[in-house]
Formats: sequence, C-alpha cells, structure tokens
Amino acid sequence: MIGGHDISFNTGSCPGIMDGAIRIVSAFWPHAILENAETAELLDSNFLGVRELPREVLIYECADARGLWATMGAAPENANQMVHMIGGVDSITIVVDNADSAEMSAMINAIRGYVYQDIFWMRAEAA
Repeated sequence: MIGGHDISFNTGSCPGIMDGAIRIVSAFWPHAILENAETAELLDSNFLGVRELPREVLIYECADARGLWATMGAAPENANQMVHMIGGVDSITIVVDNADSAEMSAMINAIRGYVYQDIFWMRAEAA
C-alpha cells in the first residue's frame, strides 16, 4: 500500500528532474496513466517538458490499476501499481509500496542514477 516507502532525492532543479523521473517510470510502464494528485486531473504524457508540472503526480501502471485504486484505495491487491511523486523546493520524493520488489528497485535505481548524473553535470558546469 502507498505510504510504505518514501525515497527522497536532493536536486537543484526539481521541475526538470521530476519531468525526467516521470519519463523513467513511464518507460517501465508503457501504459502508465498520469494524474495530478491534488486535482485528480489526468495528465497527457505529451505535456512533459511543455507545461509546468503539478507538485504531486500519481503514476498508475495502467488504466486498470487506476480503476482499482479508485474503487479499493490502498489495498494489498493494489501494491506496486502506483507511484506517488512529490516535488519539493530542492528535492523530489518517490513513494512506493515495496521498494525491495525487483521492479520498484530497478525503477528507483534508474531514477537515482538520473538524479545523481544531473547533480554531477551541474557541478561540472559550475566548476
């Protein structure tokens, strides 16, 4: 159930990093459904990089997963079918049910690599 594991990443460019992190999750889940967590507005993945991201985004594995979350909420049957992404001032937080599952671990590691690569390049440009 969501609420199990919060993984935070410090970043100096939250909107850009969050955009990239959403793209990574979408690569793992090709049929992902994006939703503004504050308004329940569905987001078209074509908006990435074009308009301002909401502060919180729910990324469902697919339309069926979104439907199950809508009817059942945070039930054990819905585990690891949704990622909650929260953008802070200088960080993003990824919330998943079981960070130790193979898929979630791979997804989090891909996001971690992306964030740290961005931080490395920011420092290189500043030097």
